[in-house]
Amino acid sequence: MSWLSECANEPPAETGYDELMGRTDAVVIGRNTYDSVLRFNDWPFGIKPVYVLTHRALAPLHNERALQCDIEQALRTVQA
Repeated sequence: MSWLSECANEPPAETGYDELMGRTDAVVIGRNTYDSVLRFNDWPFGIKPVYVLTHRALAPLHNERALQCDIEQALRTVQA
């Protein structure tokens, strides 16, 4: 996860993040990544739907949705 912290201070356009998010309709992340991203100063996903793979309770702060399933089912849910 150290690469997230290393990139956090770089302009998103320089990391390729802006380009990637421009081609992304939704984000699926694991709980550990989600918890790390919550420590960022700004929510990096804008208004995109964010699905968090977790078996723990989730108190959404940005309209995130918890999914308790494997990645294949998560992708089917996101694509529906």
